Amino acid sequence: MKYLKLSIFTISVFFCFAFCITDKELENHLLKVGETIAFSNKPISDKHFTTTSMRKGAYDGSTFHLKSDKESNLSLTNINQPTGPNQDEIIIFGCTGQLKRNIDNVTFSFEKCKKKYYLINLDSARIVDVFDTISYLKLKSTNFNGNSAEFYCSEKDKSDVLYKSYSLGLEDKKTKKVYNNTNINLTAVPKDMKRDDLYKTIHEEKTLAYFSSIEFKVENNKIVTFPKGNYILCEGNSFDLK
Repeated sequence: MKYLKLSIFTISVFFCFAFCITDKELENHLLKVGETIAFSNKPISDKHFTTTSMRKGAYDGSTFHLKSDKESNLSLTNINQPTGPNQDEIIIFGCTGQLKRNIDNVTFSFEKCKKKYYLINLDSARIVDVFDTISYLKLKSTNFNGNSAEFYCSEKDKSDVLYKSYSLGLEDKKTKKVYNNTNINLTAVPKDMKRDDLYKTIHEEKTLAYFSSIEFKVENNKIVTFPKGNYILCEGNSFDLK
């Protein structure tokens, strides 16, 4: 009987420790005021082209498949909405720039490398705007009760700068600075949220947060705003929504 009690105690301690680890992982991926993260999709050289692909399949039923070919032509397929309310999310795909966490918002700046920026609303499965340039994108996060919330960035631990060598010929070798992050996934989350709540099939009301403000400054200093929701912002030379 003593052995059984000891086993139960040991298992309980293990699970408590595991939950502490996962919740610490979530905390470590929350953006702190003053933090910046660079991201880039510039080719290493004019002779190097890449294809990229992103798939999402979540427990709450949301899915999509986003692709970019070597000419930076984009296509988005297999869009399915979640089965219930979920935390707002924005994905920055194929773009080059930097984000910064400010006191009450996250601000993105961009360096234009391709023809157009395309903004897709995943909730309605349609393109809601196309921009020639973007000076900035500002996001504010709010919980279900209207109080300020946090920003969870799954790529935060990959925000280092790398140096890659490439060759233009047999003897012509060069080194170029590249960024580890190519795409950014940002989710609005309430304060003191548990990591497991991100992956629930059904999200409880207290675990929800929204982008209460989505503001772009685009060409001709025009300010454009969009309602809360789930979005993809991508840069490319063409876009096909199937």
